Amino acid sequence: DATLERCRGFVMNPQGAWPNRPGFVTETPFVGPGARGGQRIDYLPMRLSLVPRLFSSMRPPDAVIVQTSTPRRGKVSLGVEVNILPAAIEEVRRRGGLVIAQVNPQMPHTYGDAEMDVDAVDLGLEVDAPLGSPVVRPPDDAALSIGEAVASLARDGGTLQMGIGQMPDAA
Repeated sequence: DATLERCRGFVMNPQGAWPNRPGFVTETPFVGPGARGGQRIDYLPMRLSLVPRLFSSMRPPDAVIVQTSTPRRGKVSLGVEVNILPAAIEEVRRRGGLVIAQVNPQMPHTYGDAEMDVDAVDLGLEVDAPLGSPVVRPPDDAALSIGEAVASLARDGGTLQMGIGQMPDAA
């Protein structure tokens, strides 16, 4: 971090562990509680389905940093967090950038879009550490009121489209 004069980090749900200094900007389409308070954040309002298009146009990555499982039969897995990573990896490979992996034996090996060839990783660092998890905060009074109002509108046995955060937790 200290050797980079300017850097932008794209992250889906920043949890406050990003550098907070001049020249470093966190970019995200989702600003949750972990991203509030003091960080330099550029909010990019967009649907999750449009993020891959962002990588191939306005915000092409120079490097993608991921956490993976240990290799199995020549493949590693992105494990518990896949969503936009295959698109970011594909674009950075197309542009000749770097894929950097924190290889963690505690990351489960999942399949499908989560798997990638070990050869797709340019630099791997072995780290045996518990997987990160966002802090779940209890809903405040406003979130509880909104949650109750939303829940009262749903029919018994109905389906609600839920996001993440205090209000969906309260509903």
